[in-house]
Amino acid sequence: MSARSTIRLAVGVALGATLIASAGPPAAAQPAGTPPSGPPQVAGRVLNLEEAVNIALETQPQIQARLFDYAAARYRVDQAMSPLLPQITGSASAIKSQT
Repeated sequence: MSARSTIRLAVGVALGATLIASAGPPAAAQPAGTPPSGPPQVAGRVLNLEEAVNIALETQPQIQARLFDYAAARYRVDQAMSPLLPQITGSASAIKSQT
C-alpha cells in the first residue's frame, strides 16, 4: 500500500468515525413537502481530499449503510456486555390498615 492510499484510508476512517459519532440514530424519511436534496455541484472546480471524502460520505448510500451497520454493531456489543455489569434490583410494598 502506498503512502498516498494509506493517508486516504486514514482520512476516510477518521471522517467516518466523526460522522458516526455525530450522527446518532438514522434519520426518519423526509417530510412530504420537501424536495430531495441532490448531490453537491462539483463540476468545474477542484476538490481537496477532505471535501471529496465528505461528499462521498454524505451522498453514497453504500457508505452510509456501512457506517450505520457499524454503529448498530457497536450498540449490540454494549448490549452483549450488559450482563457483566453490576445489576440493581429493588422492591417496595405498602400496607394500609384501618382500626
